[in-house]
Amino acid sequence: QSASRYFRELTLGRYSRVESVVGEERFEVIEGESRRKPVTRLSTGTAQQLYLAMRFALIEEYSHNAEPLPVIMDDVLVNFDPERARAACSAVLGLSEQFQVVFLTCHPQTVEYFRAMAPQDGASASSAGGAFSGPGQRRSMTVIELPVRVA
Repeated sequence: QSASRYFRELTLGRYSRVESVVGEERFEVIEGESRRKPVTRLSTGTAQQLYLAMRFALIEEYSHNAEPLPVIMDDVLVNFDPERARAACSAVLGLSEQFQVVFLTCHPQTVEYFRAMAPQDGASASSAGGAFSGPGQRRSMTVIELPVRVA
């Protein structure tokens, strides 16, 4: 259920749920209310949104049985269109209310998405524009922009 909730959020409602196929080791997604679609038919970006949703759900499930661990992500939004990237930033910020999150990126636009959405109470950004951090309700969120170096 958590994976479905996250996937619905990340895809801006285009997909309503994620379901395992009975008797098989695979998933299908439900587009709208009833159209089944195998994961292999998803675009690269949408498939990555599904995997991110499943990771978020696994993080939540793990925390029910053990001390929460920090969540570290490295440029997980590279194949997302701008609207879904913003939705993913919102989901990551939501996750940071329960878990410590470190988000690495080399994309200045991703840092700007986080800055625009983050609660302003206690949020700060470095003067170099390379990092953003702000507390969630219980944990913290840090976004670090790393420069890209071409050899």
